[in-house]
Amino acid sequence: MTTRDDERRIINQLSDFPHVRSKQSKQVLYQKVSSSLTPEQQRKSKKWMVTFPALATVFVLALVFFVLKDHLLPSQTEQAVNDLALETAQEGRITDTASEDAPESQLLRDDMMLFNSTTYQTSDFSNVLGHHVILPSDTVNEQSKIPVVAMDASVMYPVPLTIIDQQAEPLTFYNEQLSSFDFNQLGLTAETFNFGTFSQENQAITLSIDAEASDIGSSTQATVFEQTLRYMFQDTYETVFIENTGGQPIELGPFGEINRIDFKDVEKLSYKYVYTSSGHKFMIPIEATLNGETFITIDEALVDMQEPIPEFNIEPAIPEGVTYTLDLSNDGEIRLTFDEHKLFGDNPETIDMIEAILMTAKSFDFGHVSISIKGLDSHQVGPYSLGEPLPLPVAINPVKIIQ
Repeated sequence: MTTRDDERRIINQLSDFPHVRSKQSKQVLYQKVSSSLTPEQQRKSKKWMVTFPALATVFVLALVFFVLKDHLLPSQTEQAVNDLALETAQEGRITDTASEDAPESQLLRDDMMLFNSTTYQTSDFSNVLGHHVILPSDTVNEQSKIPVVAMDASVMYPVPLTIIDQQAEPLTFYNEQLSSFDFNQLGLTAETFNFGTFSQENQAITLSIDAEASDIGSSTQATVFEQTLRYMFQDTYETVFIENTGGQPIELGPFGEINRIDFKDVEKLSYKYVYTSSGHKFMIPIEATLNGETFITIDEALVDMQEPIPEFNIEPAIPEGVTYTLDLSNDGEIRLTFDEHKLFGDNPETIDMIEAILMTAKSFDFGHVSISIKGLDSHQVGPYSLGEPLPLPVAINPVKIIQ
């Protein structure tokens, strides 16, 4: 039998093995193999080991060793690889058995995580001047700004995002693309509504839910569900109607039987920044202090903007220890004058502070905002001219999907 026949036979035999998805990194795999070899064997095989791609399945790796073993590797190396393949296969069978009860949608989502090459741009946009906001002057098409909402890792705070440069209308995006949005890449968790369909009629928005596919079974999931809808539609709707696929009220976990969700106003907020496990930084709205007290006046919100929440990786938007003067003498206008501070300058930290103040002022219905900072050599900080009325942002946290 020829070498090519041997290769075909091995491939056919390997194809009969059950599919195994290993969670081991290539570094861990390399260390396991290396530990089974003598120093001399490790030196001989090193140049081959480093060229292997990331482990899709352990059997692909095994196939390469089977084919090349007679020409390149000594018998002990072959035995080490075979032992590792057996060990990983056993681990895979355990994982597969434990996964039998997992929802099919979750398994499909796992596969997408392995092979989906989609990435998400969150900064350095050519058509967005701010760091974390979209300004009226930005050349972002009005129809392409699609609000989506995630939650931070603690599921305590909503993280509104704005998808830009999309051709689809918002409802089309929600129905066709939101289910594949990988919020994990951004260090966030979110409701992707893969169990429902949005529709609009007579200026009303309706969410039709497949009750069997819905996974809203806990208070945490209910919080994500309600907060996501509230922040997604805050600017356009006061109510989202909820129904099953037959058009009837639906029994929905902690909500009980419902046919609508009425949203309380998203207003009087303190904006800060959250750092996620993926290394991203997002602006977030805070509706109350940790004591549960809501903000009545903007000066209360500004004080809160200097308070970090370290247990949730939330940083203050206004640096701690900074002092300022607040002038509210003109109706509908806020004037802030900051004293000199070593952190202030034409830098990202100062830009982020200005943007959070603008969003906070907007949530209190101020139409004009002016910010001055003492001790700066220039009155220009990023796109913002200090001492002059500043434009109020139209959206926060722009994100571009890169296929």
